[in-house]
Amino acid sequence: SLFMGTAHSDTRASLAGQPVRRFIDRFNAISVWVTASVLSGRTPDNRAIIYEHIVGIASHLEKLNNFSTLTALLTGLKQGSVTRLTKSLSLVGADTKKRFLELSNLMAGEKNYSSYRIELSKRDVEARESAEGFVCVPHLAVHLAQLTAIDESNIDHVSDAPHLINLSKHYLRARSIELLAQLQTHRYAKIVPV
Repeated sequence: SLFMGTAHSDTRASLAGQPVRRFIDRFNAISVWVTASVLSGRTPDNRAIIYEHIVGIASHLEKLNNFSTLTALLTGLKQGSVTRLTKSLSLVGADTKKRFLELSNLMAGEKNYSSYRIELSKRDVEARESAEGFVCVPHLAVHLAQLTAIDESNIDHVSDAPHLINLSKHYLRARSIELLAQLQTHRYAKIVPV
């Protein structure tokens, strides 16, 4: 499996065609697009409208459990070139500012993304209890960081017996990967155009 080795922490060039690298590149492209979109407004009013529209899209993504694209949009809106637009941001409505703050708190990196992890677990449990499939696009960076931490903080072999494999490391890694595998079992329903 792609996640079982240290492929997620290899150099960018060696991962150019890998799905994880493409996922990361897409995330970065969306963030840059968001920043460029806000900056493309010719007047403070235009920029405020674009900003509000993007926060509206982010709100819909949160409801769809698309945490990856949600975080990409928030990242684009948090760039210095956007946050320095004080005139434009002063024209953004109070409801939009409040919603942006709620979404930012949900996807905040503090305490190893604890708000996101708690919400992800809560929504998964709710979906199981209601017998609905839990459709989700996780914020992959959180899970990759966890895999990297497991790899770096645990030795491969038992220190007292170097010929024995450290099974606890593999158990921790398998648990992390199992969550990602579970999140892939259900898909969004296709919308048929009218």
